[in-house]
Amino acid sequence: MKKYGEINLRIIQERRKYMGLTQKDVAEKLNISHQAYSALESGDRKLSLERAAQIADLLNLHLGDFFLKTNSTK
Repeated sequence: MKKYGEINLRIIQERRKYMGLTQKDVAEKLNISHQAYSALESGDRKLSLERAAQIADLLNLHLGDFFLKTNSTK
């Protein structure tokens, strides 16, 4: 699965499946095509902050959940 920068797209797919939703279900709730949603979830299409917020709300996630946790030492 692809990622953009530090955004964890996998959590979107995992949460969607956990909630028993298909890509088509989520696409319909977002008023976008199934193909557009599939491209967002797979990383083939850039995920805007506005769309990320909509998806987070729909999947009962916080926007912060989308970001990969990194171990950085200073």
